[in-house]
Amino acid sequence: MKFSVLRIVRHGTPTLHKELSLISLVPKWSGSESAISLEEFFSSMDGSARIGHWQEADCLQVAVLKLVESARTFYYSCPELHVETIVAEF
Repeated sequence: MKFSVLRIVRHGTPTLHKELSLISLVPKWSGSESAISLEEFFSSMDGSARIGHWQEADCLQVAVLKLVESARTFYYSCPELHVETIVAEF
């Protein structure tokens, strides 16, 4: 696991780096009754995104990658969810 998220560049200006290894902390979500709650899923997304300095597009992509079973089927069957102008709030 990487702990360094800052790198000092010329003139002493810190540059933040995305920490995408935190994706592993986000659980898969199926939407079934036995799955974790949606609130817990989004909470883990939010926490990982804040710590890892993810952008909104990163969060959306990670959320989609973590969908399984009926949740994934639902997502891929709704073309309106694939519009590039869609905004995700976590």
